[in-house]
Amino acid sequence: MKLKHLYLSLFVLSNILVFAQKTKPNTIQEKLRGKVKSMHFKTYEPEKRDGKIEVKNANQTGLNVLSLYNASGYLTEEKQFSGPDDKFIRTTTFKYDSKNLTIEESTGSLVDKYKYVLQKNDTFEIIIDHDDSKQISSYDKNGNKIAETSRSDKKTYYNMIYEYDQFQNLVKSNYVNEYYDINVYDNKNNRIKMTRYEPNGKLILIYKTVYTKYDNNDNWIESVDYNITNENSEIPLIITKREISYY
Repeated sequence: MKLKHLYLSLFVLSNILVFAQKTKPNTIQEKLRGKVKSMHFKTYEPEKRDGKIEVKNANQTGLNVLSLYNASGYLTEEKQFSGPDDKFIRTTTFKYDSKNLTIEESTGSLVDKYKYVLQKNDTFEIIIDHDDSKQISSYDKNGNKIAETSRSDKKTYYNMIYEYDQFQNLVKSNYVNEYYDINVYDNKNNRIKMTRYEPNGKLILIYKTVYTKYDNNDNWIESVDYNITNENSEIPLIITKREISYY
């Protein structure tokens, strides 16, 4: 499915305490409640059956990712699978220092090193050096990513700018010179609507998300995404299921 392209992401001792206070555990970034140990995320193609939206084929998944977290809520491993038998594809491993700052990300033989640069007013940058490019992410004093760029010596691959509301929800993602997304959230701070526009403001699409199941920790474990660009129709696009385990 093409939808995975739509959704679908911490220097010197004097600075280390600032970063330790400001960088957020992954479980908080992902708005997971409770001491989450793992989350298995799977997407499926939907179909309407007897007036209900059901999984068309449970043996066919789109995204199939298992995330493992340490007791502090930081992502340690991300395993990708495919097919009906959860065939293993690859593992990405994250290494941290004693202050829970990511220092290395590795997938097979590919290893990315993280560098941290303190800016004014408790803001900071994370610089990740790839083989032939560099990714630079800027964060505000609350630990929210506010900008990101990827570039090599010869070209810039993309520039992104992010905006947040008073609840630290991402309300606008601007893929500079390409498109921008506006997000709306419910009272649980889960995104329920995403509207995408061209840079000139022309509407591209509108998606809405309906959360159909929650676990005992009030984390959603099943949702359905719909294309509602045409106000006269509501097209189911994807069913997402999450299996969450706790410490």
